[in-house]
Amino acid sequence: MRIQSVFMVILGLIGTSLFAQTTYEAAVPDSIKKKCDAVVISEIGNTAFTNNVKYIKSDVFRTSGNTKYTIFYSFTFPNVKESHVVFSLDYKSGKGVIRDAAFKNYTRLPSSVKLNGTKIINYADAKKTTMASDTVFKNNQQNLFGEISTEFDEKKKDYYFVWYFYYIAPCKNCKDQTYSLKSMYIDAVSGKTINRPN
Repeated sequence: MRIQSVFMVILGLIGTSLFAQTTYEAAVPDSIKKKCDAVVISEIGNTAFTNNVKYIKSDVFRTSGNTKYTIFYSFTFPNVKESHVVFSLDYKSGKGVIRDAAFKNYTRLPSSVKLNGTKIINYADAKKTTMASDTVFKNNQQNLFGEISTEFDEKKKDYYFVWYFYYIAPCKNCKDQTYSLKSMYIDAVSGKTINRPN
């Protein structure tokens, strides 16, 4: 029985590899790309899409006759060349563009860019604000890392851009973890710190 079970598991793995295939950086049909582009435009507007969004690549996942395309985009900023936000859309044959249940929209980009534009404070200014907010960040600025991302505002019911800075240090008095993390969020438009738990 044990040998038979192992044999069945091997067959199952072989069957999965035969019927499921992922192709990275694959060519996506133009009709599908246009449908995904239309969803992005509906959320952030045609101006922001034309000036700030760039197509990166697409991956294709095929299994049991079903095909899913994942289209990757980059959202850039006119005044901050060193940073950008990467987002993706999934398209399934027979279903069209689909949205993750955890996301509030398809792109996780602020709809406010239609009216307010896309300018944000730069990395250096956001880092200065972070260091001024806490001496731990100031004293460890060489090991302070930051990246641009988006968060959801429950009151405004929209996403907004944030600078996320973090400092990772060896944990001296921790039982279960080796490192401790201290982080700070900066509103990328206003430049103000955001009070939230680490």
